[in-house]
Amino acid sequence: MPEKEISWSAPEFEHHQKDARWYLVSAFFIILFLALAVWQGNFLFAIFVVMAGILFLRFGAQAPHSLDFRLTDAGLEIVGKKLYNYETLSGFAVHRLDVHDDGFSELILKRKHRLGTYFKALMPSSRVEEARIFINKHLPEIEYEASLVEHLSRFFKF
Repeated sequence: MPEKEISWSAPEFEHHQKDARWYLVSAFFIILFLALAVWQGNFLFAIFVVMAGILFLRFGAQAPHSLDFRLTDAGLEIVGKKLYNYETLSGFAVHRLDVHDDGFSELILKRKHRLGTYFKALMPSSRVEEARIFINKHLPEIEYEASLVEHLSRFFKF
């Protein structure tokens, strides 16, 4: 009997288009921290601010790659990269990013590690109910509360 599966393609992370204002505000804060470091004579911190600023601007401009996902009776697979077996997971949640079905939602899987870390995969909102029913055969649905870092990253469109 062949395994039933649900397949989809999605970006590796939620991408926000950034306008010139985002870059100007980011540059302002980088320059502000750099001036503070120089004023205090902390040149090691100044080097850190410059390096962190360059990485922040670079990663902020980076567009996500498209990934292929497959949900099977074994677990969630990032095709050709990694399989998250149900045995290593303790639950799942779905967080809608869009109220419309043409956007993306987050499929959140909680790992059984001591730290209880989460793995998130974007999926088309139109496939959420189908995936929820499929995963519920293997894992219980859990409540998921977004962290402060997640709220801040969405607020700052990062």
